Amino acid sequence: MDQADVRGIFGDQGMGKTNSAVAIVVEDAYANLTGIINLTNGERFDAKPLSDKDIDLLTKRHIVYNPLKHIRVFSADGDSKIVTKPNGWAIDSSLRIFANFHFYGIPFSYVGVEEIVANINTDLMTNGWIVLDESILTEKRDTMTGVGKMMAWFGAQARRRYLKMIIIAQYANMVQSRFNQFATTRVSCTYDKKTHMITLDVNRNSEVMRSTTYYAPDYWKFYRHDEIVAVPQYKIDKTMANMYSP
Repeated sequence: MDQADVRGIFGDQGMGKTNSAVAIVVEDAYANLTGIINLTNGERFDAKPLSDKDIDLLTKRHIVYNPLKHIRVFSADGDSKIVTKPNGWAIDSSLRIFANFHFYGIPFSYVGVEEIVANINTDLMTNGWIVLDESILTEKRDTMTGVGKMMAWFGAQARRRYLKMIIIAQYANMVQSRFNQFATTRVSCTYDKKTHMITLDVNRNSEVMRSTTYYAPDYWKFYRHDEIVAVPQYKIDKTMANMYSP
């Protein structure tokens, strides 16, 4: 990467921030598909995304191509065919994904501030995505704390780590100013409850604003809408100590 890919996704509650982050990462995971895995017995088959030739073949058969649905699967003897990914199977992907909430149906690693700080001098969190929801790990009030400084150092290393970062918050001013300065893309979300469409206003560090709209339910199965993002333990410990201090 010539520059860091750090994206801020902002919007009021229920406006599709997490859904949009999930959509970005899931589509990249499918683009780097390597196999499918049976969630019941662990059986695995090699697989890959469809080629342009495959997509043309579907078009000729009057089938609308869906990259989250249509894949090419390989048998043990090397034969392959285009299939609709069956229910009960997850994808295997070469893409590394780290997040402070849970993804479903794609491989990922759950991380909190403890894991990030512990591995800041390793190459574990490289070559992939890190998604931080509700700005808990990039909170503005932590700017001058040791953890806040460590997170800022981590963000500054994003390009060298070949790590794409998504920070989700209601407002940009809830996030450390250093992360706002790192951000190369800012996205504002709005959700239409009647149509289930999410509209994204995207600014890539320019005066030009680009808008796009997509159907939210396509990504609902990849995360839990009601998941409560965990507060880092050090914050809980500090609060409890202050509550009961003389």
